Amino acid sequence: MWNFPTPLPDELIYSTIARAGLHHGIQSPKQLLDEVYQDRKVVATIDLPSHLNAIVHLLERTGCFSLIDLIYKHTMFGLYAPFVQESHRQKAITLMAEQASGSIHLMLGLNASRVPNNTKFHYCPICIQQQRETYGEYFWNRAWFLPNLSICLKHNCSLLSQDYIQQQHRHLFLPLLPNQTQDSA
Repeated sequence: MWNFPTPLPDELIYSTIARAGLHHGIQSPKQLLDEVYQDRKVVATIDLPSHLNAIVHLLERTGCFSLIDLIYKHTMFGLYAPFVQESHRQKAITLMAEQASGSIHLMLGLNASRVPNNTKFHYCPICIQQQRETYGEYFWNRAWFLPNLSICLKHNCSLLSQDYIQQQHRHLFLPLLPNQTQDSA
């Protein structure tokens, strides 16, 4: 894919891929997967995505994003990494680089966790206004996806939410758009 967007500060890779689809006018989730991964079977995973070597390859022109940078700065891996053994951490990084088939969540103990999974996309109305002013577009920030978080850590205001529709299409990368930001948490 030509002109793959550069991840913005604390932007989830999920969001960067969604913005790529938006920038290129790609409406079909399968077409976006073809363009980004050359693989229509990749599942859109918000927190701990796999196939990240494909993203690293798309970002080679920037010279700024290694696999480790993407994993620690643009996924939720850094939240879980301190709580797992080094061998599991290294194996998870390897799985995130390639095809993982859902084993990352299992390895990190998230499937057995009592902390409930997010069922909604959360966002801060003040942050998205600042994103628009600073970057000219909106994106999903990692801080909004911390488990059980209901306030913005930066602005101390309530996060708003949008229903998480991945159950409807597991290959869909949903961009943050102004008309999607209406419901409250």
